[in-house]
Order: sequence, then structure tokens, then C-alpha cells
Amino acid sequence: MRDFRVAIAQWSAEPGNRERNLQRILEGIEEAVKLEAQLLIFPELFLTGYNIRNEIFRLAETIEGDSVKTIGKAVEKSGIHLIFGMPERDGSRIYNSAVLISSDGKVHAYRKAMLPNFGPFEENLYFTPGNELPVFETELGKLGIEICYDLFYPEITKIYAGKGAEIMVNISGSPSISRALFERVLPARAIESVSYMLYSNNVGTQIGLVFWGGSRILSPRGELTAAGEPYEEGMVVAELKKDELRLARQYRPTFRDTRPELLKKLYETWEK
Repeated sequence: MRDFRVAIAQWSAEPGNRERNLQRILEGIEEAVKLEAQLLIFPELFLTGYNIRNEIFRLAETIEGDSVKTIGKAVEKSGIHLIFGMPERDGSRIYNSAVLISSDGKVHAYRKAMLPNFGPFEENLYFTPGNELPVFETELGKLGIEICYDLFYPEITKIYAGKGAEIMVNISGSPSISRALFERVLPARAIESVSYMLYSNNVGTQIGLVFWGGSRILSPRGELTAAGEPYEEGMVVAELKKDELRLARQYRPTFRDTRPELLKKLYETWEK
């Protein structure tokens, strides 16, 4: 990776209003340019709002659709990289996806692997789980992308690290009832993988769910570099340093010392 500045837009999406949320993404791109950020991150399902239930079927689009095309033109003009969440339609299936648009206008997507279906969450009713864990190579560095509940499965972060990821991005729709868990787990994922952890969470109220915000940037040692105020909109900005990553991996080589053969035995036991 190289040194660069990241901006996380801890902004409130309007549930069901795709046009308004699209406009906010475009406004965020303009603000990121003013902040001299090279990477801008919006939360989970920001394009449509998270808690919209059956509206998902109406508002889902392909990544070749009009919304992504519009955003892609703005990204290419700005020269930044952008990650945001949307419901992605692919044939008869809909995925909870994170879209990465690089500065050259190329579009990539990660599809959420772990879908929560407990308490207030009903994602299995609307989405198909993704089965791929791609690492995206950009001019900023190698990115591994997760979506919210994926965070609680450390093997996902380990796989990304094993594939060379240096920066982990988690876009999230975490309500207030989950706040304490995310605050505990995020530093652990950074430390385990010895990678930067960038967390972008929704804020505001969406049909009964109150999102706590708390977007944050964690160093490869799990230290809090910058964070958004709970329950308030804001832009979280920080510098990511190549040397900080290098030194962290040199002096606390938790990923280097990982023994994949033990993980293999664990998975074999589960299969039995």
C-alpha cells in the first residue's frame, strides 16, 4: 500500500428514497475531494436505506444500472476511490453488496457472505449470501471488504489477510443494540490480521432501527485513530501510513505466525 487519506461518510440514508441517497453520495464525493481524501466509504445499503423490507425488490439494481453509472462518472471525474452499499440484482437473485468504484471508473462488488436472521434482522428473507472473498488491488493498496455481520467470523478477515489484503473495510448497518459488540470486535480483527480496519456505520433511524454510527479507523495494532460521534452525522478522516503497517507486521507478526494447517483441521472437524 501507499500513504493516503481516507474519509468515512457517517451520514443518514433516507429509507426507500434512492434518488435522495444517490444525491448524497455525489455530495460526499465533492466533500471528499475538498478534504483531499483518496478513498471515500459509505455505509451498508446506503443507496436505498437499510431497513426497507419488501422495497428491496423494487429498488435493487444491477451494478451496470443507472445509479452505479451515475456514481461512476462522478468518481472518475474526481479521481478518488469509492465504496458504498446497495442491493444488487443479478438475475432472479438479490445480494447485499458493497460496490467499489476505483478512480479509473472500474466497478467491482463484494456480496455479503453472512446474513443475520435473528432479533430485528431478516436478511435471509431478501438476500442470497455471497460465496466469494475477493481481494481488490488498487493503487492505494489491497482491500478486503466485509459487510456488517461478516465481522464476527474471524476466518473471513484471516482469508483476506492470507490473500494479501492490507486494508480491511467493513460497511455496516449496526443498530444501537449491537454497539458494544462491534466496539469490542473491531480492534481484534485489526490485531489478528495486522491490517488497517476501516468501519463505516449507518446513523439515524430507519423504520424502528436506531443506528449508532461510531464509524472508525483502527491502526494495524488495533489502536483507535479516528472515530465519528455516536448518533451524529459527520465525516471521519485519517491518514493511513505504509510505514505504520510495515512496522506493525514486523513487531507483532500475528498473521505471519498463523498456522493454516490448524485451521484446516478445525474445518475438517466441523464437516464431520
